[in-house]
Amino acid sequence: MKKTFCLVILAAGLLSLEVQAQDGTNALVWPLQKSYAAVQMESSPYCVMKIGRDAHAFNHKDVDKINKQWISSVEVYKDAKALELYGEKAKDGVVIINIKEEYANQALEFLNKKE
Repeated sequence: MKKTFCLVILAAGLLSLEVQAQDGTNALVWPLQKSYAAVQMESSPYCVMKIGRDAHAFNHKDVDKINKQWISSVEVYKDAKALELYGEKAKDGVVIINIKEEYANQALEFLNKKE
């Protein structure tokens, strides 16, 4: 449960979305940006930026530095599905950030600066 919550918090930091709480009420999840760093995690998900058909791993600590306009969608996987997709490195889950085609060059520049 704790790992799932951390993955959801990570994804929520990328996008604003409305979620339904277990008691049936709606709650607004806002972009966490800098506050993401305040979340204590025992383990870190494997983070991937997908640009076209290419997948590029990056450090989860850089997630708040990604330009939100570049993002077309975010996928979060855990357990067996994460392992199936990315192997042992995704044992703590995986967050896949899909980049819009028109921002591919900027996203690649961002990744190259991180290396």
